[in-house]
Amino acid sequence: MFFYAAKLFISNKKFPYSGSEKRLIMWTVSFNIMKKYPNGVGTGNVEEELVSSLNNLGHVELADEKLNPHNQFLQTGVELGWLGLFVSLIPFLIDVYYSKKYNNQLILLLVSLLFFNMLFIIFQINQVID
Repeated sequence: MFFYAAKLFISNKKFPYSGSEKRLIMWTVSFNIMKKYPNGVGTGNVEEELVSSLNNLGHVELADEKLNPHNQFLQTGVELGWLGLFVSLIPFLIDVYYSKKYNNQLILLLVSLLFFNMLFIIFQINQVID
């Protein structure tokens, strides 16, 4: 049901887009790329694949902006595939395990904050340099 609603949203949404609409479109397109390429597209081909997918869906204006998914987990999944995504989640799982084992709520809080932050923000070196 969710994927049908996302597909319907993307097909019906036209330019101009709000910031939230851009993000939803980019997340959905990124997830579709992960389904299409389960081993990832490689670290150098993410932008090209996102632009191609957006153009195929008719979102030419959004493709011209050359945005990334704005979600570290989706970025990793598109680059490295499902295995790469799982490997990137291992440190979180280990930290949650140790926070439960030693009953340390501070570790759990910090890991939760980092995890939540990675859902919405992606750090790129070129953004800092520009």
